[in-house]
Amino acid sequence: MSKYRVAAVVALAAVLAAPAAAANAVEADTTKPVLGDSVFAPVKGTATFTVQQVESNPQKAYVEIQQKDAAGKWQKKAGQWFFDTNTFAFTVDTAALAEGVATQVKVSSWDDEGNQAGKSYPVVIDRTKPLATLVTPSTGGPFASSSIDIRVDATDAVGLNRITGNVYEGTTLVKSTSTSAAGALAGSHEKSVTLPDGEYSIKYNASDLAGNVSATGAFGFEIDTTAPLVILKEGTETTNGIFSTAPSFKLVDPGVGQIDYVEVNGAKLERSNDKWSDLNADGYTPAQGVNTIVAVDTAGNRSEARVFTFDSVAPKATVKGGETAGNVYATAPSFKLEDAGTGKVDYVLVNGKKYDRTDSKWSDLNAGNYAVVAGENTVVVVDTAGNSSTFVFTIAAA
Repeated sequence: MSKYRVAAVVALAAVLAAPAAAANAVEADTTKPVLGDSVFAPVKGTATFTVQQVESNPQKAYVEIQQKDAAGKWQKKAGQWFFDTNTFAFTVDTAALAEGVATQVKVSSWDDEGNQAGKSYPVVIDRTKPLATLVTPSTGGPFASSSIDIRVDATDAVGLNRITGNVYEGTTLVKSTSTSAAGALAGSHEKSVTLPDGEYSIKYNASDLAGNVSATGAFGFEIDTTAPLVILKEGTETTNGIFSTAPSFKLVDPGVGQIDYVEVNGAKLERSNDKWSDLNADGYTPAQGVNTIVAVDTAGNRSEARVFTFDSVAPKATVKGGETAGNVYATAPSFKLEDAGTGKVDYVLVNGKKYDRTDSKWSDLNAGNYAVVAGENTVVVVDTAGNSSTFVFTIAAA
């Protein structure tokens, strides 16, 4: 075969083979790995930073944490290699890192074709505790309402997580309350809780996004919805339910509080803030007529009003037509009986003999309606409170 024919055959073979070679060719991979977006909360201590990527043929990645130096340049503080994975969970102890300095996690990733991608993620190192303040209650009470409003304010330079105000009775948790602060730099927790009578404390604090917890404060308070009692002391006597001398009372607070003061007809008389006290006859002056006693405890609870009638004014027997010299009479005189006090004329005693009257403000004791004796006679007029007055006269001998 001539050399020209051989060359033609070779050329033809090359032409026929060319499409098959092109069909088997692999297109070059120039796509970089795609690093995901990650947002890291403030951290302290040991923390894990997880970054994910999209890549069909991951080869390796280097993850490091950096901080800026005084010159403003990024300096590596720690790093770690990852191979054949799209998830990079980088754990590092941040205790050695400075707080308040610009910090970032930097990721560099390569695929099998050598395509490289990089991305940085800001990080905040936060070891500073937030500040929590109890706003209400501002006093320990005792409170006369079973409902109490709790308010705790908190601040943090980086971001608050949760504000808490828990109620304890002794060491027992009875109410747990809190509010999410959602990263705010300042926030408030407000909650109204209902409690039975007792002694309680609020323990309150705040946490931030890095897990720092403020100092826990404690504040004691009392709930007291029980009214005090006004009790008439034994041995106090009345006549027809009316007192002719000032009665004495025992003041008792069966609730959590103490006796603060007592009101006598609206006038305030201080007590010594004890569980019990007294209102003795020599400690106040009742008014003629109706009197009202109310005890008030340190929570402001008011006792049921103790109402009594007081009458210390004695009735009088007055001779009709006027008295004679030396109160000497030839015949029995007639008397007008009057009670200027709260009570009424109840009866009259003549020489010890009782003559009932009609319980009116005034009455009569007329001659002929009572017996007298020659010589000295005694008339005693008594009112419905037991007050009395005496009139002595003489019947002259015939």
